[in-house]
Amino acid sequence: MTRTIEILGGGCSKCEALTKSAESVVEKLGWQATIVHITDMDEIVDRGIFTTPALALDGEIIVSGRYLPPNQLETLFLKYPTKK
Repeated sequence: MTRTIEILGGGCSKCEALTKSAESVVEKLGWQATIVHITDMDEIVDRGIFTTPALALDGEIIVSGRYLPPNQLETLFLKYPTKK
């Protein structure tokens, strides 16, 4: 199953760092994943995000307002198993 990872934010340096962190973890875990960047602030606010960057895994916001390094993001990703 392919996971969907959404990075929500305007494209700041923290957004880019969170993207690289997510890419690193996806590769390490051997996941098939699509990483999508959402920069539309109306959509971001509609989803209840008021501080960026944020990250959604399979549609669920799991990080908001901060960057996580790969080791912390990996631990968090593993708490959200693939839904069948």
